[in-house]
Amino acid sequence: MASCAREAAGGGGKAVGSEPAAHWLEARNTVPTWDFFLDRQMIADTIEVAATWGRIEKVYEAVVAALAGAPGVIVASGHSSHGYPQGTNIYFTFVMKPEDFGHAEEVYLEAWARALRATLAAGGTISHHHGIGRLRARWLAEELGTAYPLLKDLKRALDPSGIMNPGALLSEGE
Repeated sequence: MASCAREAAGGGGKAVGSEPAAHWLEARNTVPTWDFFLDRQMIADTIEVAATWGRIEKVYEAVVAALAGAPGVIVASGHSSHGYPQGTNIYFTFVMKPEDFGHAEEVYLEAWARALRATLAAGGTISHHHGIGRLRARWLAEELGTAYPLLKDLKRALDPSGIMNPGALLSEGE
């Protein structure tokens, strides 16, 4: 705590008591329902990535900028929930209101693509503790590079019939 207080003071921060933290703890999970957003033809989601401490600032800035540039994105921000000696994760939260809600899926996937592309370009990893999943699977080859064929071979050896969560690690058909 003393180190945190010194860092905060060095940046112009000052102690304000425990009330802000108590309020956050009480209200942190109070969020609008999906219906709130859908009734307004809006989409809200989170994208979790991770990076080493030396790269996290660049990842944060790159992904927020990438999301902000996606069609229909109203707001994009991020927070870390898991820190380690070597790095941390960031949950990027974004809200979008597509110009034409009939194309919501297309602009939603574009937001994801921009975020993952920015993460990789900034030296981050496209996943943390939630795994790869269907939205990230097409980006895994780019992240792993020459290690990707080994992953494909391992998946085929362990799941020769392709029945274990198809499309959630490797793209469909791989």
